Amino acid sequence: IETGNPQAFTASWQQAVRANGEVPVLGYGDAAIREITEFSAELLQLAIAEQVPLNQRHPKDVTLSLGGITVAGTIERCYPHAEHVETVVLVRPDAMDSQKSQFLRTKMLAVVQLLAARASGCDAATALVLNQHKDWFPGALKNEEPHPAAQKRTIILDDWIDQAQARALLTELCHLYQRAAVTPFGTFGKTSQLLISDRADAEAKFNAFTSGKDFTRSLELVVYGSAPGFSDVFPDEATVNAFYTRFHGLTKINSKYRYIPDAPRS
Repeated sequence: IETGNPQAFTASWQQAVRANGEVPVLGYGDAAIREITEFSAELLQLAIAEQVPLNQRHPKDVTLSLGGITVAGTIERCYPHAEHVETVVLVRPDAMDSQKSQFLRTKMLAVVQLLAARASGCDAATALVLNQHKDWFPGALKNEEPHPAAQKRTIILDDWIDQAQARALLTELCHLYQRAAVTPFGTFGKTSQLLISDRADAEAKFNAFTSGKDFTRSLELVVYGSAPGFSDVFPDEATVNAFYTRFHGLTKINSKYRYIPDAPRS
């Protein structure tokens, strides 16, 4: 993606994946190669049009001390430069469907990166998530025109989140992470969102999720096994209910991709 000569790189990449057996032989891998190269070419053009060229990314190292926790890492793609971050870019080709876990995790990752940038003193307010359009395939049409292969979604922070609020929100998110790292708190689709308001409805969602296809590919299956019980996963205890109430309060992103969390308590 970031080479200065994408045409030459594409040609050498095609030769390499065929030679290494990474795509089917005898021409059967041509469709996969075409999809990847066409999507990549359009992704590059979309990034240029959004004034975030992928070959001019600026990584920003971040180290924050938050209530006894040190958060350290790198925000890989910052614009216009690392010292003055206004926009963060995430390239996630698989985050196509807004209702699937790949995108749900990606948009929260975008929020965390924005909070980290703002907590470190930057005015970052926008994250662009670039991915493949879920309805696109090579040759696809939309209104008798070529269907866009790449798309962007824009994640923004609510207006009241300044540097101090960003630090406070990150601190609370880190404390929730620490708890969940010791004792798992699975969401089981939308089950945990309904837990406080209506346990009967939450149990119905739980049963639907655990009997569906999404459960077979979920982290919940790995952690809880193939036949978890609702009361075992979600005991009606104050500490469990409090965790989920705060978790969902701090991870709210509305339909316009605006991060609208509850106010931090610290």
